[in-house]
Amino acid sequence: MTSKAPDVKTYIGEAPPERRTAIKKLRALFRKTLAGYQECMEYGGFCYKRDGVIEVGFGNQKQSINVYVNKKGVVDEFRDALVVSRSGVSMGKSCIRFSNPNKIDFAVLERLLRKNVSSARRRHPAEVMPAPPLTTELALRIERLIGHAALKESEQSEDDSQKVERFGNTVAVKARGGRPRNKVFCFGHEDVHHLNSILAFYAADELEPDFYLSPMGFTREVGAALAAAGFRQREFEQAILYGLPAPTLIEPPVGVTIERVTPKNLDEFVTATAKGFEWPAEWRDAAMEGVRGSFDAKKYRFLVRYESQAAGVGSLLVNEEGVASLGMGAVIPKFRRKGCHLTLVHHRLHFAHQIGCNFVIGGASFNSVSFRNQQRGGLRLAYVESEWSRG
Repeated sequence: MTSKAPDVKTYIGEAPPERRTAIKKLRALFRKTLAGYQECMEYGGFCYKRDGVIEVGFGNQKQSINVYVNKKGVVDEFRDALVVSRSGVSMGKSCIRFSNPNKIDFAVLERLLRKNVSSARRRHPAEVMPAPPLTTELALRIERLIGHAALKESEQSEDDSQKVERFGNTVAVKARGGRPRNKVFCFGHEDVHHLNSILAFYAADELEPDFYLSPMGFTREVGAALAAAGFRQREFEQAILYGLPAPTLIEPPVGVTIERVTPKNLDEFVTATAKGFEWPAEWRDAAMEGVRGSFDAKKYRFLVRYESQAAGVGSLLVNEEGVASLGMGAVIPKFRRKGCHLTLVHHRLHFAHQIGCNFVIGGASFNSVSFRNQQRGGLRLAYVESEWSRG
C-alpha cells in the first residue's frame, strides 16, 4: 500500500485508527532524534535525509507499520533487542515490520536512531585537510588542466568522430553526428585573434560550437568579438570544482556497490552510460559504439550497482602531473536518489588517493545534484563558466 497523501495530516488520517497514535509517536521520535536531517514524504511514507541521501524512514503499509534503515550494520546491532520475545515484530535486511503497533519498542528504536546518527556523522578527510585557498593563479592552472584533459582524452580515444585542436591556449573539441561535444575551452583575451580559425575548424563539418568562458580570461574585447560573430551568452551554470584526494573511503549505502569496468561488464557500462545521460535516439547508437570502442583496461572507469543492477557510471582521468579529473558521472533515472552518485564521487576521490594523485578537478551544473555531491566529497567551487552560442 503506497500513500499519495500530499501532507502529514492527510497521511495520518488515511491510516487505520488503531495505528494513528503510533505513527504520530514515531514521527515525533524521528524528528527529535534526527536533528539536522531533512524530513520529506517520499515512497509512500516519511523519509529522513542527510546530505541529500535517505538514511531512515517509516511508513504505514497494508499489514504493518514499517521502519526502514539504510545501514544494515545498524539494523543488525539491534536485531535481537527488537525481536526477542515479541510477537507482531519481524525483520528483513533493512526493514523492521510491526504488525501490532502496541509492540513497538520506542526506547530501542531511539537507541537505533542515535546509532545511525553517529554512524552517519563521520567526516570526510577533506574537511580536516582542506583544499588550498583559491587564487587567480590556481584558477588559471585549473582551466589549463581542463583543456589538457580534453586533449589527452582525444589522443587516447579510438573514436574517429571526435577531434580536438589547440589554438593558442584555446582547446576546441569537435564531434560529428550531432553529439553535444562541440565545445571550446580556455578561450580568452589572448586568443581573440584565433577566433576565425576556431570557427572555420567547426564550419568544415557544418558544426556550431559552444564557448565555455571562465571569468579569468573574459574581457570586454572577448565579449565584443563573440558578439560580432553572432554569439550570445545563453547559460551561466557550468561550475568547476577542485580539491584533494580522500585518504579514507566512505562506506556506501546498503545495496550500493561499485566496480572497475572490465571486458566482462563493458556492455553494462555502455548501456548505463547511455541511459544515465539520457542520450537521444538520433545519435545514441553511434555514441554507444564510441564508448565501447574507446575501452581500455588501463583507464579508470567505474560501474555502480544498486541491488546488483547496473545503475550508473563514472570515470577518472589522470595526467602526468598526478592530477585527477572526475568525469562521465551519471546515474540511470530509476536509480537516482539512492546514494549511487555520491558513492561514485567518494570512490573516485579515494581511488585517486590510492594511485598517488595530488589534486582533483570536477565539473557540474551549478547547484545540481552532481555539484552538491562533489561538495559533500570535499571539493570546492573554483569558478562558474558562461556558455556562449549562436542561433
